[in-house]
Amino acid sequence: MIYALSHLSGNTNEKRDSELIKCLEHLHIAFQCKDDIDDFLFDLENEQHTYAHILAYITFEKESSQKYTGSKDFLHRYFYVSGQAEYLLKKSLTEFDKAYKIAEYYNLVDFQLFLDEEKSLAKAQIYEIQLLIEKTKTKASLSFQSKKDIIRLRDTSLTESINLGMGFLQNDLSNNQFLSDFITTAGIGKQWISNYAAFTLSGYRESTEIIKSLSNCYINKPKYGSFNERIVEDSDSLAFRIGATQKILDNVNNNDIIRLAKYQSANGGWKTFMDDKTLRKQISLDKKISFKGWTSEHNCVSASICYILSLIPSKKDSFYKTADFLLKQLDKNGRLNSYWWSSPIYATSWMIIAFSQEEILKKDCIASVNWLVSQQKKSGGWSNYLLNEDSFFYTSMAVEALSVFDIKKYNYQINRGINFLLNNQKSDGSWLSGRILSIPQTDIINKDEIKKWRKSSFGVNILVDDHKRIFTTVTVLKTLLYQVDKK
Repeated sequence: MIYALSHLSGNTNEKRDSELIKCLEHLHIAFQCKDDIDDFLFDLENEQHTYAHILAYITFEKESSQKYTGSKDFLHRYFYVSGQAEYLLKKSLTEFDKAYKIAEYYNLVDFQLFLDEEKSLAKAQIYEIQLLIEKTKTKASLSFQSKKDIIRLRDTSLTESINLGMGFLQNDLSNNQFLSDFITTAGIGKQWISNYAAFTLSGYRESTEIIKSLSNCYINKPKYGSFNERIVEDSDSLAFRIGATQKILDNVNNNDIIRLAKYQSANGGWKTFMDDKTLRKQISLDKKISFKGWTSEHNCVSASICYILSLIPSKKDSFYKTADFLLKQLDKNGRLNSYWWSSPIYATSWMIIAFSQEEILKKDCIASVNWLVSQQKKSGGWSNYLLNEDSFFYTSMAVEALSVFDIKKYNYQINRGINFLLNNQKSDGSWLSGRILSIPQTDIINKDEIKKWRKSSFGVNILVDDHKRIFTTVTVLKTLLYQVDKK
């Protein structure tokens, strides 16, 4: 191609042409490295042996001093865990850089932009591999042993369970100085998780030490309102930070309130994101793809913010405006669909908790309470709607909602739910996580349009688990703390 174009242009230059051919060679090697990674299993199953396969075999034999005789699937996983996938991607980056230098010398601007984009994708893939390995190690380190195996008591008390759970959280805090969970394309959740924990756990004697440890995460840090430091601010993270400062200090920063108010639409609903231009760049989203789904109002965000607003005397007007929005979103069963969560239990429970703060609104969520009660399983727990499996996270959300609404009337359902939680705590104090976070593609407003969800940490139309069990454990502890507080 190079020689052909050179000849047709009538401007033959042997040195230039040979360098441009070298540039293409670097490009081809870079792409071959990436292809070997992407097609690793496919090529293996079709007996098309590649450099990636050789790297995996050699590394295994070097580390184990024996020939590989395992399955294709195991070799595929080993390829990543052994660091060879990352090595090959770094080799790909080196080749892209070599091609870029030649393109830069000859001022091939469009080609440079193309190479920049490919380099960014390779770097993102390296980052994702590192996160997945970290996630795998974390999940493997957590206990799967039942608490009953080490605590041989007929009935485990609430206090005992709470203390064990607090120890689990404190251990994570001691290592990191913040609480983190959920791995997505944006990285691992830090500020959002810490703010959520500070908000939900504050106000209880048993959580005093945890709140002290978390205090630096939200007090006097006005920009601490995002999923993590790599991503733009969102209303959910900011609202939990505001809620935490209100509950702990009985006061909120006025600038935070002003910033939060910008996320509320005229109809009373709350958007998750506003700064789609910066976010688009941060997650490398093509300009042609719409962000209307992520920048629309959502029930789940609106419901939790509705409760937070109920705690702030100066925001009563906004509270009632949000409540009016939520009432209009209820389906015929009294439930609220949750955009960012795998079950309507999330938004519905937050709405019940919020409305229970005002006696005049409690009658408006009776249908929602009845729906919640109808969803309780024989086990005493509630399930993950999209996966139809028991969920300790949604169980704790449902139990708390019923407790706040009328703890005496729903005492039977509440006790069954509490027993389900107590009987399933692990020996390290945690509760098993699940794929509770849903991330629709950016242009989808109604998530019911999505016919198939993937179990993954990266991309869109995925269900993500709180792999460190922090988010679920925090939520369960909040529910147990409420029970102790009311006894």
